[in-house]
Formats: sequence, structure tokens, C-alpha cells
Amino acid sequence: MAAGDGDANGQVNIGDKTDVWSPDATTNGYLEGDYNLNGEVNNPDKNDYYCRTSVRNARYRIKKVSICRK
Repeated sequence: MAAGDGDANGQVNIGDKTDVWSPDATTNGYLEGDYNLNGEVNNPDKNDYYCRTSVRNARYRIKKVSICRK
């Protein structure tokens, strides 16, 4: 499974941010949105794991990605 694939569907996409990371944000525990497994769901999970993986995947698909800008 790729880093940032919160719903474990084999793809890192906007659903991993809106459906998994956002609802868990600012909570503690080893939750689906805790991409770095430090026990907290916070911006480093989104920025360091989800965004990097989604941008890297987008380069292969040759699409412009704006999902990590907010």
C-alpha cells in the first residue's frame, strides 16, 4: 500500500484527503488518516505522505494536481 492511501483502494487520490484524513485531522490515535503512524492525525500526515505520493502519482498520469494546495 502506498503512503497516503487511507482508504486502501490502491490509489492515492482526493478521497484519501477528504474522506479519510480530513475527518480524522487533529485527533489522536492510530487512525486511517495517521499516515506516518505517530499516533496523531495532523498536517505532517497530509503534507509529507499524502501530498508527496499523490503528486508523484500525478506525474505519471501527466495531470495537473491541485489537491494539496489547501
